[in-house]
Amino acid sequence: EEGFHLFVFDRWGEEIFKINKLDDKWDGTDARSGKKVENDSYPWMVIYQNTIGKEKIKTGMVVIIK
Repeated sequence: EEGFHLFVFDRWGEEIFKINKLDDKWDGTDARSGKKVENDSYPWMVIYQNTIGKEKIKTGMVVIIK
């Protein structure tokens, strides 16, 4: 989708996953290695355009527990 980007990072700030479509999902795989990530907290950032076309940025953490 134009105007939507989701990024997930490791603890050192390296990008491990990104998508540009709202329908895509992260299954906990590190895109660099193809392996599932370890139990940990991972920061994420979403950049999107709101209904009037203004760019917004949201951040947070996702916790992986297996």
